[in-house]
Amino acid sequence: MTKQIDLGGFLSCAVIVTLGCAANARAQDCNTNGTLDSQEISEGAPDCNSNGTIDDCEVAQLGYALFFSGDYVRVANSPAMSITSSLTIEVWMQANNPGGVWQQIVFKGDGQSGRDPYYLRLTGNNLEFGIDNDANQGVRLFVNVQSYNWSQYHHVAAVFDDPADEMRMYVDGQLVGVRMTTFTPLSNQAAMDLWIGAATGEQYFNGRLDEVRLWNVARTGAQVANHMSAYLSGQETGLVGLWHFDEGSSQVASDATSFQHHGQLGSTPQADSADPTWVPADILIGAPDCNTNGTIDECDVMSAAVSDCDGDMVPDECQPGGAGDCNTNEAPDGPCDIGGGLSQDCNTDVVPDECQLANADCNVNGVPDVCEPDCNTNASADDCDVATGAGDCNVNGMPDECDIAPAQSGDCNTNAIPDECEPGYATDCNTNGLPDLCDFTPDCNTTGTLDACDIALGVSDDPDGDLIPSECDTCVLFYNPAQSVWLRQQIQANDAGAGTSIRMSPEGHVAMAFYDADSPTSGTLRWWYDDDDDLSADALEIRILDTSPNAGVFSSLAFDADGRATIAYYVIAGGNLKLWHDANGDRAAQAGELALIDSPNDVGQYASLAFSPSGMAVVAYHDATNSDLRLWVDLNGNFAGDLGEARVIQSTGSVGSHCSLAFDSDGRAVVAYYDIGNGDLRIWHDSNGNFAVDSLEIRTIDSTGQVGQYTSLRFTESGNAVVAYYAVTPQDLKLWYDADGDLSLDAGEIRTVDFAGNVGQYAALTFSPQGRALAAYYDASNADLKLWHDLDGDLAFDAGELQTVWSSGSVGTFASITFDPRRFTPVIAARDQTNAAVVLAAHFDWDDDGACFADDNCPLSPDPLDTDGDGIGDACDACPLRIPGDINGDGQVDVLDVSPLASVLIDPAGAEPEARCAADLNGDGNPDGDDIGPFVGLIAGG
Repeated sequence: MTKQIDLGGFLSCAVIVTLGCAANARAQDCNTNGTLDSQEISEGAPDCNSNGTIDDCEVAQLGYALFFSGDYVRVANSPAMSITSSLTIEVWMQANNPGGVWQQIVFKGDGQSGRDPYYLRLTGNNLEFGIDNDANQGVRLFVNVQSYNWSQYHHVAAVFDDPADEMRMYVDGQLVGVRMTTFTPLSNQAAMDLWIGAATGEQYFNGRLDEVRLWNVARTGAQVANHMSAYLSGQETGLVGLWHFDEGSSQVASDATSFQHHGQLGSTPQADSADPTWVPADILIGAPDCNTNGTIDECDVMSAAVSDCDGDMVPDECQPGGAGDCNTNEAPDGPCDIGGGLSQDCNTDVVPDECQLANADCNVNGVPDVCEPDCNTNASADDCDVATGAGDCNVNGMPDECDIAPAQSGDCNTNAIPDECEPGYATDCNTNGLPDLCDFTPDCNTTGTLDACDIALGVSDDPDGDLIPSECDTCVLFYNPAQSVWLRQQIQANDAGAGTSIRMSPEGHVAMAFYDADSPTSGTLRWWYDDDDDLSADALEIRILDTSPNAGVFSSLAFDADGRATIAYYVIAGGNLKLWHDANGDRAAQAGELALIDSPNDVGQYASLAFSPSGMAVVAYHDATNSDLRLWVDLNGNFAGDLGEARVIQSTGSVGSHCSLAFDSDGRAVVAYYDIGNGDLRIWHDSNGNFAVDSLEIRTIDSTGQVGQYTSLRFTESGNAVVAYYAVTPQDLKLWYDADGDLSLDAGEIRTVDFAGNVGQYAALTFSPQGRALAAYYDASNADLKLWHDLDGDLAFDAGELQTVWSSGSVGTFASITFDPRRFTPVIAARDQTNAAVVLAAHFDWDDDGACFADDNCPLSPDPLDTDGDGIGDACDACPLRIPGDINGDGQVDVLDVSPLASVLIDPAGAEPEARCAADLNGDGNPDGDDIGPFVGLIAGG
């Protein structure tokens, strides 16, 4: 990266003295010529910025790095590296297998569990920064870095700021993760060496490392960003280890600080199989020399060897536009004329506009034609086209052809004249901007006048407002597109909505748990119970349940057999899994209702709660500390965490995130989850009902790319598992339908539901009472909330089954869905990122025919359920079991249906009055005004 140092063999004080390097080879003799920098400078060596380092050493150069693959560098313990307070680890790294687990980058410890003072590693596409304290407890900061291209070098900095109680992670100088903690590193670090590329001879890193730095101070974000590519001498305050890895050969990685923490490659001073490999580096560390004249830029400028008109310490010749001076004003075109505002550059080609006017300024206005509006792309400004004869009938300065082309003006009769310039423009009866002769709006009643004009002039009436005259309207009064909309409500603002979970209570009310990040205690668990059934948040309907700091993320709501609400959730502060059970049914948190059910590791993320058929509460969740899938089972039914109730389901690899729990028809638990290490969708099926993992109970369902995030598991009425999930690699919403019920993957069981853009995150699945699947999810490409409704019940994507629920702002993360059977509508909760709120959406005209009336029989699209087949959905049908013409209610239209008296006098089927809808005297399926006659009282039971 900077200069190559080859001291040969194992570096020792004797070797250093022999070379005349004093105590710090790199800091005192940067060019390793045996003469101290200070002496060379006093004898005339250039030091243009007077920083005590010879200029020659500061110019950014390519040096060496170390390639690790089952290898390591070991640095003997010293008091200076036994850091027990603030610290910073910095490294340039390139990773060959970022998805692999437990790849140590820098590690301090002795390999015993809970005794690692500090470390930085890469595991399952996550950077992990960890600290263990004196109580054998650890805290971890995880940052997902899958989006980075790790075949290239990136700078990573892990910071522990003790006074601020904060851990921070930076990638390429940008803050990417923060976690609060009161832990400090283990105080007794005797005999704990520092390892680079491994941990006590295991957990090997695979890739290249360079410029490793260890500080006993918390570096700020500005310090990290401003110095990550800078040359450091080793004398910087707080720097206790600086390994440039520029030797190029040798068994020693030299420490440039005065502490001389020199590292040994491999297991012995001699070459062995544990040695990493010296390789050329691909990054420049040092001060820039943009013109490659051997002098750093700031010195070029300071010595006036080059011009720097904008004072940014970058020579003008290296700036866009260089040092050219096309207008001979003695100011370089790019950085000074344009950058300093002396000249305009309308086409951003770094050439002042005044240098481009020759034969290219048709209207002589000082602006090059290339920057003028040129709607027809003929290389001539629009106003010049008009001036030389192009038509401009509406005098807007734009040729008529351009008014028409981008539809700024219509040309309905394609005569190249904008419609507003047509002689018949004044006759526009429906004021839609089109001359009537060109308006092809329907004329259903053949009056010679447009339908919309007939209505506007009162020639025809339009009672339902659908712009169809009543004499032509087969759906008068019952189809109004304006009514066919989603109800969209904000439930709670002020940074709420992360981790929503929505369900229908046994009483038929909508209930929702969610996280409120803006609560006075820095994040609380809240829930909303829609007491008055109006699908809006009213006074006293939203209540705080847990005021612990940062409580309520990954909430999961369910109701027990007695209809009491229960919520499992994650508490960020402390990393715990907790439970609230509404024991007295008052829908508020009372003493004894909150329970800690798993700790002390970082556990509880992606909590998924369900009740077994026997009424036992069960929670599936992720153990972030150990990267495991865990299960809590309330064995004694007291809704509290007791010994033996939390157990590990899978611990191999990095697994268990994005989990979803449900029970099959036999009452056996099934969990769908994401295998981080392999990027797979997996399930665990508790086949013997012991709530523990047994042979063959874990199966891989989908392994095509990175798949299985945001899982949502449900079972159909026939007992088949269905999982909606997000596929990272193609960025699609996918579905696994266990068609044969064997809870394993078979051909044709995986289907793609939506593939238009980046879709499928935060997938949430439910079923309507008629067994139709509905999945709410987030469209990241458009920042919309979307819904898939399986209209034909084939559990596969078909045309017309996708719709956008919410497209205003950024809405749809943390989606959760339930189905309200009384209103026959899905109810969706999600986070509105734009307004930092939790929102709700519901649809009151699910068949999209505009109304919900007894004679709602317009055949525009069928209701999801129409039991009697009369074209009226059951949700709207006053007589859902009555077939038109079946006067006697026996389920058949036959000779027995001869008179209005038949339902009383002839009833061979013995149908009950409720089934016959006795008030429907004429048997047309509707009790309405046409049910009249002398026998009304008799037939109605009078």
